[in-house]
Amino acid sequence: MKLRKLLSLLAAAAMTVTALTGAMSVSAATTSGNCGEGVTWSFDSSTGKLTISGEGAMATPAYTETSELGDFPNTYTYKVNKENIREVEIGEGVTSIGFCAFYQFPNLEKVVLPGSITDFEQQTASTGTSYAFAECTKLKDLTLKEGMTDIGSYAFAGCTSLESVSIPKTIEPGDADGRDGWGPQAFKDCTSLKNITLPEGLTSIGIEAFANTAVESVVIPSSITRWPSKMAVSISLAQNWAFKDCAKLSSVTLTEGLTCINNSPFVGCPLLKRLVIPASVTNMSYAFTGTDEYHPEFEVAFEEGSQLTQIGPRAFYKNHLKALEIPESVTQIQYDNSGSGTTMENIYIYSKTLQLYNLPYQNAEVYCYIDSVANKQKLSNDIEEEVLNQLDDLNKAVKEANKYSDKEEEYTEESYGALKALVDKAATKNEQSYVLGIKFLTEDIYSAIDALMLKSEVPPSSDPSSNPSDPSNPSDSSNNPSDSNNPSGSNNPSGSNNPSVTTPTTASPKTTANGKAVQAAKDKANAEKVMRQAKITKLTAKSKAKKKIVVSWKKVKNAKGYEVQVSKNNKFKKLIADKTTAKKKITIKSNKLKSKKTYYVRVRAYATYKDANGKPQKVYSSWIKKTRKVKVK
Repeated sequence: MKLRKLLSLLAAAAMTVTALTGAMSVSAATTSGNCGEGVTWSFDSSTGKLTISGEGAMATPAYTETSELGDFPNTYTYKVNKENIREVEIGEGVTSIGFCAFYQFPNLEKVVLPGSITDFEQQTASTGTSYAFAECTKLKDLTLKEGMTDIGSYAFAGCTSLESVSIPKTIEPGDADGRDGWGPQAFKDCTSLKNITLPEGLTSIGIEAFANTAVESVVIPSSITRWPSKMAVSISLAQNWAFKDCAKLSSVTLTEGLTCINNSPFVGCPLLKRLVIPASVTNMSYAFTGTDEYHPEFEVAFEEGSQLTQIGPRAFYKNHLKALEIPESVTQIQYDNSGSGTTMENIYIYSKTLQLYNLPYQNAEVYCYIDSVANKQKLSNDIEEEVLNQLDDLNKAVKEANKYSDKEEEYTEESYGALKALVDKAATKNEQSYVLGIKFLTEDIYSAIDALMLKSEVPPSSDPSSNPSDPSNPSDSSNNPSDSNNPSGSNNPSGSNNPSVTTPTTASPKTTANGKAVQAAKDKANAEKVMRQAKITKLTAKSKAKKKIVVSWKKVKNAKGYEVQVSKNNKFKKLIADKTTAKKKITIKSNKLKSKKTYYVRVRAYATYKDANGKPQKVYSSWIKKTRKVKVK
């Protein structure tokens, strides 16, 4: 009995030792700490999992201009395990994620965020971004739970291994500064991100949310009512750019029920060939700016039964659509340079009531139909044939004017008279047109012809004794360009249902100040054309000495010079340097450059022209798409 009792005691002691050893092992594998008032962290080194739990907001560090992104070990004490953290799970009850909380965690593969997240902290003293999980290049598995209302600016940007994401429908619209809701560039440069789910109930898509990702197709839910935008300083243009530079995006489905398509969400998608606008869309402004960056055959089509009544400002600004069919529901197109820079060839109009005081697509052939889009019955029987003749005459006049202005044909007194006769013939029919009247072309056409007539050289006279009352005689005083009836010198009325158009006036060719202005305008247009096509494809930046950065780039054909900017943030809000040079290399020296600090560099080209006063002016290309980072020694 004593022996059995002794053995039992020994067994119990062994179990106790084993239990204690196990407890010590668990303790050794787990570390913990605080990361906010009421919020704690726990890291299990055996699994690589970091758990954030508690109630309330994570701490966020104090940021100064000397702070380095990714530091702040005193705020985030779990960063001692940064290299070993493979998974982050934030529990329900945590309401915010701190600034740079998990920035550039090199081995982080999985993240789970709770529905209680309402804020991603950001620092306005720096770039106004959260950087919460930015540039975690091994992150593949991301779960965003319903209930979340915020995705911070640049929160997951640069997570190059992330392949799919599903956005909670509870995410709220954000503003241009990235505060509250969906901040700008949340998933920008996630170059493996192929699968994106936008659920019904989602009301907004953030600015540049998925720019430069690998998405191939996307469905925009009918619940989208807002495309938040920022203003581009260079061209004062509202921009959303939600899917900007998505080189693989070839299919976009806009769901019936969608009410707006605004602010250029698909610019720079070279494989996107066609976009169908649902009948439910009622609002369309700044919609397809810069479609020269889409597929060369890109087209926009409207579903039958369209409820669109107004095409807003700059809807097709600088676009290269081959053709556009305007649905019969449209009653007004806002001018505002909507067609500036277009190469559109054909416009088909199906509306009986569309009021176009200026259809700003000067190079397009315009065809009017009075029946539905489905029938496409050409306007001929129900409208006087004079209307069609007027359109033909106006188009012919424009083509003739272009020939002379482009110097394809010699500008003579006879050609002037022939051109004027065409305009006069078209003008006599202006009261005939009631389908958008074809009056919409008059201001642009007459302005172009007036400009032509103000050439600086007087054409040779074939008959000095010609009758001054002859309509082909350019000395006819009735053609004074200062005449108050000249439509090119006044603004179009905006409230009339059937605006009248006066007979155009044209000036005799002679040397005038206006002639210089016209030449200056042409020179500026040529310079702008050169810069629209200019692209800097290569940029390097190196730090070879303290307070010195050497920048070089690939030469741009026909550029007269280059502008180089250096900033301490990638938004270029606070510039360290802004230099111009005619060379393709420059050394930036500045006392503002600090050792061991990272700076951003960008460059653009410019062309020059002289204004009407003979003063040199510059026209700039766009900035290089990919800026460079350089760390000063």
